[in-house]
Amino acid sequence: MFSYKLINYILAIFLILCSFTANNLTYAQTSAETIKTITVTVKEKKNRFVPELQASDFQVYQDGVLSPIVFVQPSNQAPLNLAVVMQEGLEQFNLEINSIKQFITNLPTGSKIMVVYAKDNFVTVAQEFTTDLTQAASKIRVTDSFSSFAVNPYWDLKGVLPYFNGLEQERNEILFISDGFDPSNGKFSTATSNLYLDQVMREAQKNNVVIFSIFAPSARVKNFFAQNTGINSLIYLSEQTGGQAFYTNSGYVTFDVPLQKFAQLLKQQYVISYISSGIGKKYYQVKVTTDFSNLTVLATKEFHF
Repeated sequence: MFSYKLINYILAIFLILCSFTANNLTYAQTSAETIKTITVTVKEKKNRFVPELQASDFQVYQDGVLSPIVFVQPSNQAPLNLAVVMQEGLEQFNLEINSIKQFITNLPTGSKIMVVYAKDNFVTVAQEFTTDLTQAASKIRVTDSFSSFAVNPYWDLKGVLPYFNGLEQERNEILFISDGFDPSNGKFSTATSNLYLDQVMREAQKNNVVIFSIFAPSARVKNFFAQNTGINSLIYLSEQTGGQAFYTNSGYVTFDVPLQKFAQLLKQQYVISYISSGIGKKYYQVKVTTDFSNLTVLATKEFHF
């Protein structure tokens, strides 16, 4: 009798342990999925009217596999956190102060703006995030027309990203005004070989920070090759994070046009949350499409855990 009770007791414990293990395995399978949030910008291929889209109009692919979308927020429902980052030493910047101020004050009410200056591998936050657009605009000032030829703009930009900490569920944007040239990487280098640019790009992708950029020439990019390298670097950085670079081969005569285009693109943005099963990988490829053949979507190219 004693042996029989002992056997039943052991069997009961075994069943409990099996049940506990099964529950843990089920939980592990569920926890392998996480909610990922990205900000996307919708463009019409011929710059025509962009219709308002619904969640059902989007598709998010992770490594080529369709991922379930949890919800989609249009720009008028998703808070905007915008850091305006200006590299000092740009020849034309001081001629564009009024245009930049006007751009800031015309942003939608409730937008949070931060103003940052980058000089000689140091960043100065002139205004932390604020909803007072007039105050933020007042921090746009005349800059030093000379900057060290050794300045690395991507090192500076990396110092701005921590200010977005904890804001992944919102629209996090950087407007980066720079010559894009990193002398440590050389004037004949490629954007994909730039270590500092790669670090900024990966951190921005990880934290849902979209980087738009405006190319502005400086004294150190008078050489065609240096200028071309700077432009290509800004294009690569913006495209990989879901933004866009504004440039011409000779630099802008005025910032009015790119700032107007950027303001319009901000209105055509959506914040998409979807189920990602990428835990366990270092990164995966991302692609966002719509049901409309005339529309293109700017979105981060990769996501890094």
